[in-house]
Amino acid sequence: MGYGTGIGWCLCFRCGRPIGPGASFNAWLGCQKVSPACANCYAEIDVTQKYGPEFWGPEATSSRKMMSESTWRNPDAWNRRCRREGTRMIVFCNSESDVFELHRDVTAARRRLFDVIERTERLIWLLLTKRPENIMHMVPGSWRIRFPENVWIGTSIESQYYADKRMPYLVEVPATLRCVSNEPALGPVDFTPWLDQLGWIKSGGESVSLKDVHRARPTELDWLRDVRDQCAAGGVPWFCKELGTLWARANGVAGKADKLHEWPADLQIQQFPMVAP
Repeated sequence: MGYGTGIGWCLCFRCGRPIGPGASFNAWLGCQKVSPACANCYAEIDVTQKYGPEFWGPEATSSRKMMSESTWRNPDAWNRRCRREGTRMIVFCNSESDVFELHRDVTAARRRLFDVIERTERLIWLLLTKRPENIMHMVPGSWRIRFPENVWIGTSIESQYYADKRMPYLVEVPATLRCVSNEPALGPVDFTPWLDQLGWIKSGGESVSLKDVHRARPTELDWLRDVRDQCAAGGVPWFCKELGTLWARANGVAGKADKLHEWPADLQIQQFPMVAP
C-alpha cells in the first residue's frame, strides 16, 4: 500500500498522459464477503496473514483495523507532490476493505476519509465497492447533489445477476466518472443498458496463489471480448487487467497472466478515461 503501487491501471498523469505509477490508500482493513466474486478474495488472505482473522467477517464477530496516523498523512503528501510537479494521480482507495460497508467500526473513519478526499484535489480517488446501494446514504450531503470532481466511483460486477442488481444504484450516483470492475469475470455480462452512463470498464480473470489453484474459476476469453466490443461500440474506455491463473496454466504462462505481451493480440488493450490537467 502506498505511493508507487504496482496496480497496472493506477497511474500518475501529466497533461492527460500517463507518466508513472499511482498510489493505493487503505483507511482501514477488513471486510465481509457479499457475492461469489469474494470467494478467493486476495485482501482477506493478505489481512488475515498479517493481522489475524479477527478483522474479516460479519459485524457481530469481527472488528476492522484502523490505519496509523502516518498512513493518514500520505494523501496530503502525495497531493503536495502533485501540485509541485503539475501532475494528477489515481489513488485506489480501500483495496483491502470497502468504503461503503455498513459496519460499526468505520463510520468516523469514513467521514474523515471524505474530508481528506475533498482537500486533495490533485488526487483522483477511485472508490470501488460491492455495496453501491449504500453510496448515496453514506456520502456527505453536498455529494448527493454532485460528487467532487476528483472522485471516480465504481462497483464490481462478476456476472449478469450482479450487473442487474448493482448497476441501477451506480448510475444514480452524480459522479464525474462511474466505472466497473468486471473482475473476476465469472460469466458473460451485457453492459449496454448502462454504457452511456459509464466512463470506464476494467475486465479480468481470477487470480489465485499456486497452492490454491484448484479453487480458481475459469474466465472465458470470449466473455472479455464481448465486453471489449460493447465498450468499443459505446465509446467507453476498456482496460484488460489479466487473464487469470487458469488461462496462464493452460497456456504455459507463469503467474496470473497480467503481462500484455503474453496475451492474444486482440486483448492487448489498456485504455484510460480522459484525465484533466
